[in-house]
Amino acid sequence: MVAMDGPDKKNLLLVIKRKFFHWAVLTADPLLFILHLTIIYVAAVKADIYVLKTVRVSFTDFVSQSRFAANLLYGMKLFSVIAFAFAYVIHLGSHIVHHARHVIKVSKNNAYTLQGEDHESLEP
Repeated sequence: MVAMDGPDKKNLLLVIKRKFFHWAVLTADPLLFILHLTIIYVAAVKADIYVLKTVRVSFTDFVSQSRFAANLLYGMKLFSVIAFAFAYVIHLGSHIVHHARHVIKVSKNNAYTLQGEDHESLEP
């Protein structure tokens, strides 16, 4: 094992600290995106539910008298929830794959640069 003197040791610690910060940001970015996307879709589903409730309240007499109208409104609710769930899964899946590819690419590029040769890629 090679003993390191003061400046080299500080430089190595600085490089490791920057790498750790860079990897932490790469890890947190997809998690924050999942949280962001979930909040958006929950808000959209709630808005859709309120619109369907408004339609139901507006046509209360007609829906209560007609079995077809009641089934149609139920089908709209069901289709709405399924469509939102499908869109959420597709959107989330595509972005998770995109972030995973990015993390793999960055990990491969930075795997052998812990000794400090590649300071340009360390900037956040």
